[in-house]
Amino acid sequence: MKAGRRRRSLADELDIIAQRCQNKFVPYEIGFRNYERNYELIRRQIDEVNERRARFGKTDPMGYCISTNVICRDTQAEAEAIADGIESGGYDKKSGGTAVKGLGTGLVGTPEFIAQRIRRYEDMGITT
Repeated sequence: MKAGRRRRSLADELDIIAQRCQNKFVPYEIGFRNYERNYELIRRQIDEVNERRARFGKTDPMGYCISTNVICRDTQAEAEAIADGIESGGYDKKSGGTAVKGLGTGLVGTPEFIAQRIRRYEDMGITT
């Protein structure tokens, strides 16, 4: 960083996103069993950016994105066993840790279970 320039705060970054961007990737924690906590974390982030957009007079809709991996099986137990196996390897970018991170959205289970969770994400504003 150049001398005399201050580092931007998270609030500054969110203001820039709210004013200038049309899409925002929404981060979350690792672990498919963290679905409820991650759902609330994502919802709070979306609410915060929407509030900031309103303060700047932005009325056009913002797109929100999550990066996810889906494990779909005939039974919830089968899907969770696979997810547990993937997560037991830990998060290491060099060995494909992004697969572990992508399970944090909780899209692990039967087709019906996954569809229900996708609808919840859509209802909160996730577009991609």
